[in-house]
Amino acid sequence: MNMLCFVLFIAATLAKDSLVITSAKNQDGDAVSFISIEFKKCYYFGEDGSMYATHDGNQVTVEHYNSTNCDGDKEDINVDINSAEFKQEVCDSEEQCDVEIKKAPKHVGFYSLIEDDGSCSHRDDTIRVYFTDKCLKVDENLYYKYFEENSEMLIGSYPNDKCDDGERTSQNTMYKCDVCEKGIMYQCGALSTMVISVVAILALFL
Repeated sequence: MNMLCFVLFIAATLAKDSLVITSAKNQDGDAVSFISIEFKKCYYFGEDGSMYATHDGNQVTVEHYNSTNCDGDKEDINVDINSAEFKQEVCDSEEQCDVEIKKAPKHVGFYSLIEDDGSCSHRDDTIRVYFTDKCLKVDENLYYKYFEENSEMLIGSYPNDKCDDGERTSQNTMYKCDVCEKGIMYQCGALSTMVISVVAILALFL
């Protein structure tokens, strides 16, 4: 138990700030779904490109490369995350969308936004849509919550904002976990690559 706490402490300490675009929030303002772009990380953008983002306060610089590994010729784009133009570019609805620089919220599942090759060989280097287990109001007496069960990511319907499993009225499968389908990687679970890396390093000393 002490070792697990130590690993989680290291992971939390090393976690990096990201550009977090929250597309859906619950009534308490917690993220239900969001996109997270980690700074100083090379992201695969298909066979013809990649991107790398840095920031100075709310000013973000995005480097677009013609290669797949953030090397060679590039074009820099500078944006202010608080500008209306930027929010229009990245948000489907400005009223329901927040753009912030912070550590990404905890999640229960995610899938890649960028189409990869047939085996999803860049699965750890594509921009993703993440889901949390927060309860989302969609109508009067109708709430949704994402959850994992039997290696599937599901979305359940509930009559109130408690979203208790015992009160679930229906559920639908979003996708099967850990599956690469038509170049899109679908995954479940909240264990980050940072935690996996720390565990792997510590394992060398055990």
